[in-house]
This record gives sequence, C-alpha cells and structure tokens, in this order.
Amino acid sequence: MTYLEELFFRFAPYFGETFVSSYGVILFPVKVKYFRKAYSTWGNYNGFKREIQISPTLKEFPNALEGVLLHEMVHAFLHAKYNSDKPSGHGHEFEGIQWNLNVKHFGQGDAHKIHFKNMLAVISKDYKF
Repeated sequence: MTYLEELFFRFAPYFGETFVSSYGVILFPVKVKYFRKAYSTWGNYNGFKREIQISPTLKEFPNALEGVLLHEMVHAFLHAKYNSDKPSGHGHEFEGIQWNLNVKHFGQGDAHKIHFKNMLAVISKDYKF
C-alpha cells in the first residue's frame, strides 16, 4: 500500500461510511496516486475515473499533502453522495465540509484555510512547474 493510499484510508472515517464500511469493506473505490510529473495544480479528482491525483512536489510537505488530499476527498465524497460524474465545484456544501475537516484534522477552520493557501503560495515560489 502506498503512502497516499494509507492516508486515504486514515482519512476515510471523516466521511462516515462513504468510502469504507466500519468492517473495512470498500464501498466507493477511489484510486489515489501522484501525478507523473509536477503540474500547476496541487491535486485533482476525476469523477469519471474515480481517481485522485496529487502533485509529487507535496511529498516534501506533509501538512500540505494532507490538506490537498482531504480537499480532493471532499470532491470524491460529493461525487459519491450525488452519484454524478460532474465536478462538484467549491460551493457552500463543499466549503462547509472542508471547514469541518479542517477543524477535525488540523484543529482549526478558517485560520487553517488561510495558512494552507499561504503555505501553497510559498511552495509555488520555490518550484517551477
């Protein structure tokens, strides 16, 4: 199991039994992997493929990696909830779920969101895509 897959299964309980049952049965399979090379995006969820891809640059930044993975898992969760291959966007429901995850996982809501965006901006300056 890859590190990204380990993180995915560690975070899955945040979403109830959407991805994995309490007995460990995979209910909504999602493939998690790194992009083959660094792109100008940190992460992506493809609903048609049920696949999350993360920038390999984030391997060096564990907190940012976790934040991006959780963000993409929200997209996957909304895909599962509404059974739609269309991207979920970043509407009110998405933002509410993301805020709650920030509180559960990082211990803060909006403050973490601002810190997270600033951290990604700093990383972006150090890396050429």
